[in-house]
Amino acid sequence: MISEGGQDFIIVYMSWNIYQDEIDWMNQVLSQYSDRKAILCFHTYTNVKQSSGTYLDYYGQLVQKYVVEKNPNVFAVLNGHYHGSSYETVMFDDDGDGRNDRTVYQICTDYQSGFEGGNEYIKFLYFDLDNNKIYMNSYSPCMDDFNYYDTELHTLNTEGASATGVDQMVLDVNFNTKEQTILEKSFSAYVYTNEKLGNVNAEADGATGKAVLELTNLKENTDYAWYAVVTNTASDIEKSGVYEFTTAKKNERVNTGGSDSDNQENTNSDKLIGSIETGDRAKIWLFVLLGLSASGIGAVTVIKKKEA
Repeated sequence: MISEGGQDFIIVYMSWNIYQDEIDWMNQVLSQYSDRKAILCFHTYTNVKQSSGTYLDYYGQLVQKYVVEKNPNVFAVLNGHYHGSSYETVMFDDDGDGRNDRTVYQICTDYQSGFEGGNEYIKFLYFDLDNNKIYMNSYSPCMDDFNYYDTELHTLNTEGASATGVDQMVLDVNFNTKEQTILEKSFSAYVYTNEKLGNVNAEADGATGKAVLELTNLKENTDYAWYAVVTNTASDIEKSGVYEFTTAKKNERVNTGGSDSDNQENTNSDKLIGSIETGDRAKIWLFVLLGLSASGIGAVTVIKKKEA
């Protein structure tokens, strides 16, 4: 994912072959990031020779039908494999008003059939966000030369436009670089600290891999936050997310998530495992792999801002 000049992009790279699992994954990702302009990259997709009236190969036709068409944020598909350069545009009516409103540029670039494997020619894309344009050409640092194919500039924003042996192109893309506002009812922010609450070794609890850290002298009816830092004998370090709990009022019993079996283990103290009471001990369960050590560390400051 890339963000530049107020425009958010997602570039999805896929493997050689595309099957149902890959199609499902691409659709999931593109739907999850539907607010980002999307470029898809494949090994094969657009050919440099037409077959049955299209430059798209088998996988290209499959992906266009089941991925490109279904995701309005996709505006370009890039690939290589086929020796040469070609493009084919397709348009879609995303809002169903009977008029095409999205152009997808399907472009193949592969110079390896040239001398010395292509003389280092590279296809470049220049993004002009202010004017809703992408300019394309190629350049060889070895030859200090622009454009493997010396042809005129092609403007691609036309339904069914296609050609081969072209390097200089202009793509029309509707970018959105306006200032955007995120509306949320509330948010939480944590200020991380290095105040160590304690250490515990998972090996001390046998083969369960469960580590328990007890806290003392907590204030009643108070929000607390903590996170865990897990290390092993190889000095690998992993940090958890931040977890929160609120202490109960004095002598109020609260179950914060211990299982029935956990609760039975503590019946002799007439308190529920996980109950957090003023001046008493609170237990934090750090679930780590056997042989790892965990440290509970306080994220002391919890800032919560609610919508006015």
